[in-house]
Amino acid sequence: MARRQPELPFGPIRNRNLFSNHWLDNRLRLEPEWTEFRRRAEDLLRQFETLWREQRDLVSQYAEASLEQAFIQPIITQLGWKFLPQASLRGWRPDYALFFDEADRAAAVTAGRNNPEFWSRAVLVGDAKAWSANLD
Repeated sequence: MARRQPELPFGPIRNRNLFSNHWLDNRLRLEPEWTEFRRRAEDLLRQFETLWREQRDLVSQYAEASLEQAFIQPIITQLGWKFLPQASLRGWRPDYALFFDEADRAAAVTAGRNNPEFWSRAVLVGDAKAWSANLD
């Protein structure tokens, strides 16, 4: 049975007149990158589904650190990010600094977590919460 993308209440595309709707609806799928990235996305979704099947009965029982180790860090890794946990940013301790590659991660480590040069190498900052945490 063919799998379909879940239907979202707002649709998969929110065009703000950057591209023509015709191109988004009809031509985008003809681009070679579409096929290349679609295969990679489908592979990742399968990996995430496997991880979810393994962890779904446990995630609500984990403390934050255990959830990170068992569920969040594997997803970050599967997405291809290099990361450092417990980074320091202007007195705040985000759970993750994410980097495009190992060279940037290594340069950040060399600079030191409290050095502004550390953050010139990081691309994203991530913060994890326990599954049951209220995010409001």
